[in-house]
Amino acid sequence: MTSSEKVQKIISTSLRFFHHSSFDDPAQVEIILGEMPGQDKYLSENKGIAKSSKISIEMRPCYDSVLLSSEQELHLFRKMSYFKYKAKCIIDKKDISELEAEEADSYIKKAVEIRNSIAKSNFRLATQILKMQVGFYRKHNILDALLSDAYFDVLKAVDYFDWTLGNKFSTYATWVIKKNFFRDAKQKISYSERFNSLNEDHTNQVICKNETMSVKEYENQKEDIKNLLSLLAQNEKISSKNRKRQVQILESYFGINGKERKTLEKISEDIGVTKERVRQLKEKGLIWLKTKVQELGIEEI
Repeated sequence: MTSSEKVQKIISTSLRFFHHSSFDDPAQVEIILGEMPGQDKYLSENKGIAKSSKISIEMRPCYDSVLLSSEQELHLFRKMSYFKYKAKCIIDKKDISELEAEEADSYIKKAVEIRNSIAKSNFRLATQILKMQVGFYRKHNILDALLSDAYFDVLKAVDYFDWTLGNKFSTYATWVIKKNFFRDAKQKISYSERFNSLNEDHTNQVICKNETMSVKEYENQKEDIKNLLSLLAQNEKISSKNRKRQVQILESYFGINGKERKTLEKISEDIGVTKERVRQLKEKGLIWLKTKVQELGIEEI
């Protein structure tokens, strides 16, 4: 990407945030950029976080971070909004230099990092809804898909939450998750039941049946994954063996980047693991891929 393209990319970035009068007060800015209240204890608890055996394997990733206190939550939301505000002040100039574009980009990346931290600490909210019928969703093979959807619902809730009103984020996020969850669950179960009767000789139908999506949805997701992988390849080298395997599974499953399109069952035969393991790796790859692209500030925030 050329310098002018990088500048143009920054200028075209859309930023959503809630402004606060403290952003223009030098005395308050020092507090905004300061350490999060109880940060040492928070970091220590995160390092020593234990996964209870009572939590199902699928839901354990939801508990990778401890809950934030109201004070910590307010601090992070204000800090995230401040970074977006600083980036927007630069972007609004329109005719900016490469150095200014880099400064705005650094603010955006800091905001994304905070955004992901808030979401990570609240992802467990999704399990409170899912665990009521976890067996039922597992039976229909939609649990991972619902968890993936819920994760992005939490991220979106972070974007739209007006922290300046003084309300608790978890209340708003739970409402967002529930609002989308019941619609998504019903839709996924409907697809599952519908495609169970399809002829498995047709590859597209087999893929749709296994993943509870229509052919149109599959084709749309295929294009999204192809674009995300391309963007990621331009910005970061994938070195982890596990990540490379997830990428290979996504490429084979969607038939992109020169790979032959294959079902989960065929992929499992090729790499010597169970079909269920392939499905889990695929879902984890989707979550990692989208999150990583957002961390790099490629998508809108």
